[in-house]
Amino acid sequence: MANPPAEGSRRSWAIDCSFIAGLTTLLILPLYWSVYFDNWGSIESTFIAQARFLSDNWPNHSWQPLWYGGTRFDYIYPPALPYGTAGIAGLFEISFAQAYHVYIGVLYTVGIVGVYFFVRVLSNSRWMAWTASAVTALASPSFPLIDAVRVDAASRFFPPQRLNALIHYGEGPHISSLSLVPIALALSWLVFQRPSAFRFSCAAALCALVVTNNFYGATTLALLYSLLVWTHWLTRPARQTILLAIGIPILAYGLTASWLTLSYLNVTLSNLAVVAASGNSMHLAAALAVLLGYLACSFWYGRLRPETAYAIFVCGAAIIFLGLVMSHYWFGLLVVGTPARYIPELDLALTLLALLMLHRGADLYGSWAASSRWRGPAALGLTVLLLCLTPYPRNAWKLYGEDPHPEERVEFQLSRWIDQNLPDTRVFVDGSLRIWYDVWHDLPQLGGGSDQGMLNQEILAPIWAARMVSDPAPAILLLRAFGVGAIVVHDETSQEVYHSFAHPKKFDGVLRTLYDNSKGDTIYEVPRRFPQLARVVSRAAAESLRPFETAWDQPALEAYVDVLETGPDKPVELVWKSPVEVAVTAELHADELLLLQISYDPYWRAYVDGESIEVRRDLLGQLILDAPPGEHTIRMVFETPLENKIGGLLSLVSLLAVFWLAGSTVVRRRALSQASG
Repeated sequence: MANPPAEGSRRSWAIDCSFIAGLTTLLILPLYWSVYFDNWGSIESTFIAQARFLSDNWPNHSWQPLWYGGTRFDYIYPPALPYGTAGIAGLFEISFAQAYHVYIGVLYTVGIVGVYFFVRVLSNSRWMAWTASAVTALASPSFPLIDAVRVDAASRFFPPQRLNALIHYGEGPHISSLSLVPIALALSWLVFQRPSAFRFSCAAALCALVVTNNFYGATTLALLYSLLVWTHWLTRPARQTILLAIGIPILAYGLTASWLTLSYLNVTLSNLAVVAASGNSMHLAAALAVLLGYLACSFWYGRLRPETAYAIFVCGAAIIFLGLVMSHYWFGLLVVGTPARYIPELDLALTLLALLMLHRGADLYGSWAASSRWRGPAALGLTVLLLCLTPYPRNAWKLYGEDPHPEERVEFQLSRWIDQNLPDTRVFVDGSLRIWYDVWHDLPQLGGGSDQGMLNQEILAPIWAARMVSDPAPAILLLRAFGVGAIVVHDETSQEVYHSFAHPKKFDGVLRTLYDNSKGDTIYEVPRRFPQLARVVSRAAAESLRPFETAWDQPALEAYVDVLETGPDKPVELVWKSPVEVAVTAELHADELLLLQISYDPYWRAYVDGESIEVRRDLLGQLILDAPPGEHTIRMVFETPLENKIGGLLSLVSLLAVFWLAGSTVVRRRALSQASG
């Protein structure tokens, strides 16, 4: 199979891409006008809440004070989806929930067109490109291989798994990122084939956009990009391939450097260790052995044979995702991350592999079957067959199950009650209430909309104690230590989705009930001396506290809470001027310190009368201020970290480079056109 860059009329490309985009849009049309799905366990609420917070607090949003005791806003998730959602909501004056669905719907459609673009560029086959995009939009080859996934999809008319994950599991960032991967790869291939400044800048920009949407998509891009480089170097060895292959990710990183910092990666990896199992060393060794085997076989088969490039790439992609996903389901192997998250990637790899085998089989069977005159009708026939035989196309609009009355949900009702009665209180909420808690209101909670971006991992202890430990005493101590003034508990009769409390009645008679809706949901008061997230504490007592040996070090924990709650009888006034600025008014003596129950970050700065004072981290990762004696209003400011400033400058330079590279190509082509004219 010859595989130079795809040739053919621009008209055929435009017609095909337009038709595929139109068909895909028709299939998912209800997604664009949906607001709230009848699927309240979905984590899409996280991204809706982020977009609302971003819009309401622009431009002072670099600190998120509502989640995890406070964290950097850009730690929570890559920025493309919340920024895109906020922009769409403002531009079209629609709700943030609907704007989120518009964003993921547009990129989902782009992704199906991207499959066509990728296959046609690398294979130079219009019929294979058509068929690959049709199968991707209509079916999932992984269903026969994975029982659990097939059974789950059966209840929803067997939509392709990428759409099932998008709609029912809140995988908007992942699927949006994956949608851009084929286009980024195709553009990179074109750069290797026929380098130009315009293609180079577009390839780098697309790679950056993949990463800016999601790290699972970025991992997929990293794996397949490496495979693409190997394929091109193997079949068409050239020094410029390596130089270009290095240059594209360098420019792509430059475009993301304003947020993709070293500390961001450290926090993300730490949080990933909490929510995903790590790979086993033996399993990694097995994966390495398979990889070396593939490299050896592909070298033997494809060295200096350009016509084998597409086959080498497709077989490599199939090996990668069969290894990541099916080795786990078949043999219990775990290489990296959560294997089930890569099922949409596996579907794409299996689709490309099946079509490659079909094409090679047709070539071997006879010239009539391999003739180009039959391939177009065959692709069209397969598309019609999928439309007629699979249940998804006939029921495509039934997938979305919009809930027209979100106000009747417990997530809405409890967050509204707390907003009206405990608006400034940090509350422990869990389950589906946790992920929807900040969609409609700015309400401080101990956790957050997802388990990502947690700057202070010490808060995992109270979360675990509240959920799982039968004795209420450790949970109450830990909640008080982190400034939690109330806890919402759901029993098995609650409308809340997850029911994550193992012992929902353990606080009965121990904590005062603030609210009970008689439907399985109870709000308890956690006793605290003052409601503010700040305490004047004895310097001697605070400095005498010993480090915690474990998260459950009861004596150390009791001593810590005692310092907070039985210290000097001096209430502190704490007012958030913006998410990045706090005014703290307190009277201190020389033997006293000020403790703020806000997550420590080295870029918090404190000023008294214009003079900087020391900000330290305490034993539980919260802030301690050593302010001068007297009554003062301390101005706390979260300053833009140095790494973000440097990264922002690098991103600006990279963006200018992209425009310059793209613009220079356009100007040169226009000049050549005028000269030839």
